[in-house]
Amino acid sequence: FTKINSYLKKNNLVSRHLTIFDVLHPISVPVKEPHHVQVIDRYVLAKVWDDILPLTYASNVNKLRLVNHYAVNLEQYEIKLKDLITDYYQFTSKFIWKCLNDEDKQRIGPHIYWISLSKEDQYKYAQEITKEEHKNEGALELFVWRKLNVEEQNNLLQKPPIYDEKTENLLKNALQNAEVESALQGVMRMDVEIKRAIKFLQISTDIRRHQKRTNTESKQKLEQKQIIKRKSSMNQSIGKRVICRYDGDGYFYTGTIQKNQDGRIVVLFDMDIEQEASGHTLLPLNNSNSQLILFLLDYVLVRQIKEMEEYWVPGVVSCLPSSYVLPSNLYMIQIYDPNPKQIYVHRKDIIRITLGLFQRSVLYLENINQIPVTHQCRIFKEPETSSRSSSLSQDDVKNLLHEFSDPLTEKLTHISKSHNKRFNQLQKILEDLMNAIRILRDQPPTKTQVKVEYAQTVQVPSPIPTPIPPTDRSDSSRSTSKRMSSTWPIEPETHVYAVWSDDDGLVYEGIVIKSNGSNNYIVERTDFPGIQSTISRNDIFLNSNLCHLKHMEAESFALIKYPKDSRQCYCPAVILRHLDYGTKTKVRFYDCYEEDLENDQYVIPIHEQQFERYTALRIEKEKSLINQVIVGLNEQNEQTKTFMLGTIKTREGTGHLYKIQWCDDSTSEQIDEHLFGAFSRRYKHRIDDYVLAIDNNDAIYKLAKVQSISNDRKNLKVQFINLNKNDNSLSPKEVDVPAMTTFVITEAYYNKIINIL
Repeated sequence: FTKINSYLKKNNLVSRHLTIFDVLHPISVPVKEPHHVQVIDRYVLAKVWDDILPLTYASNVNKLRLVNHYAVNLEQYEIKLKDLITDYYQFTSKFIWKCLNDEDKQRIGPHIYWISLSKEDQYKYAQEITKEEHKNEGALELFVWRKLNVEEQNNLLQKPPIYDEKTENLLKNALQNAEVESALQGVMRMDVEIKRAIKFLQISTDIRRHQKRTNTESKQKLEQKQIIKRKSSMNQSIGKRVICRYDGDGYFYTGTIQKNQDGRIVVLFDMDIEQEASGHTLLPLNNSNSQLILFLLDYVLVRQIKEMEEYWVPGVVSCLPSSYVLPSNLYMIQIYDPNPKQIYVHRKDIIRITLGLFQRSVLYLENINQIPVTHQCRIFKEPETSSRSSSLSQDDVKNLLHEFSDPLTEKLTHISKSHNKRFNQLQKILEDLMNAIRILRDQPPTKTQVKVEYAQTVQVPSPIPTPIPPTDRSDSSRSTSKRMSSTWPIEPETHVYAVWSDDDGLVYEGIVIKSNGSNNYIVERTDFPGIQSTISRNDIFLNSNLCHLKHMEAESFALIKYPKDSRQCYCPAVILRHLDYGTKTKVRFYDCYEEDLENDQYVIPIHEQQFERYTALRIEKEKSLINQVIVGLNEQNEQTKTFMLGTIKTREGTGHLYKIQWCDDSTSEQIDEHLFGAFSRRYKHRIDDYVLAIDNNDAIYKLAKVQSISNDRKNLKVQFINLNKNDNSLSPKEVDVPAMTTFVITEAYYNKIINIL
């Protein structure tokens, strides 16, 4: 208390000459008796009217003081006063923090940290906590506080919190609990001075506002009044943004009021659908409604987003934010979408509505979705049944059906058109990519490239050491022979395992066609006859390189067949350990996927440098697929799994899992095994090949079989495969499709996908 008294002796409002009286006194005129005041040219007998001099105050009986506030710079005074108030708060904050021990600081730490967070961070943490954990606001604060480690908590508690209206009661209670009565009295003394300064600041602000209003009114009196022709209310509302219920599904959408060609006022929704404005409640789309204070059981509209479409649903306020934690504007709302459920909503996503609009909206949703009215919290008046209701004619019934079905049909037609438009755009992009790749592959290599390759092979020759065949079956001699065999020349028709660096970076089985010189070989894949590539000898492995998994040491590296993949590819992996029961070994693949494999499985040993190079190559290939247009398997709907066009957005999970936005605007995840596109290896089609071909009638890709090929090999005649096993009466459909946008699949993949579809 002594420290605060010594501080206020030097820094109180009187000592700093910052009271409102200090500012106004030099430009005031005292009046003790009837007196002529030169400023207003009047004899003052009593309190003057506001139109003569706006501000007067009486110090005592028969004594007035007239103030000419136009002669003082109130803005400069307010700046100095605000700086002093800030100093008061900072001094009080440091004083309180020194009086508290570490235990008291730790007790109020969660609340102080919660107040320091922004609204966005508070909303994010409120979404993370479960409903069972969120019993009260204190539980939410403690949940957020525990996310900090000990060092971060200590750093936060070393700095004194800001002392203001939000933390005033909290810090005072902390002092009271700490039994520091002298310090608490000193803080209360500071509060008196702070409130006095705030009062003077408010008086100055009011006087300055009065100055501006007086100046504005005087200017308006001098200007001649102009006659303004008001437009009709209907014309004034054209072009305004509103929220209106769409009769097709019963939800509220944003739109614009417009006048159509017939002169009628309509609402053009953002989804390009028109609806007559008459007979509907139009809510203005502005921020004024979101600033109103909400109370328990208020009726509201809540913003929702589903599949990139924004709409509003009716709801009731079930729980208000905590009153002692500011700023917190998360409300618990029971919404009807159309079934009731409770969610937490930010204040900016809520609009308050009337009881009548709420009842009509919920009743309309229940009727259109055929949901029985079982909610006891709402009371609806049942319409009176008339004697004519039982005698409706057939025309009346048809009109009623059209009234409900026409808006819904219009919306479905609009959605179908937008999806077909996106499908055509993606198909055109895919065809352009295919043509560009075909042109690049058909171009012969330039002479400059040949010279560079020749120069490189001459400058850095690859020596071929003399092969040393193994003479012993021991592990050491066997490993030596494998290392030496990696540089032996390979004869044509040899079965090998090769790294397809120019494709997807995986290892496939193949047959050596011939040597291409410079220690390179042309290899053809066994699962895709006709697909060939030039591969370096260092990336080719022979059957003699294979060994059983049980012979591999722990923490060694190998190329191992990836489990449950129809491509039968080998991927780089690490041998973790041999399991105790002796029949299996735990391995970890390059994508961190772990699996227990049989010990008698064959693998290809590699060294650490090869593992790092093949892993980096594979990951680079996976990243290159982002933002590419693809044809993939959309498994979002279990009933209708189809191949369709889409765009890869992000790379998820283990790396070869991607998030895809399909041509129907839906989004799902899929692995690269089921994705085809410009990155897929092209080769000459053959009759009886299994392919994925476009069905233009349904705008999707389907499984098919090649029946014939045109002479220029640009078009194929395919026969779609009937996936309906229960109906064999349907005759297979045959169509002509372009070869460039048709993807060949292996027989193993065909057998796998048949079971999935």
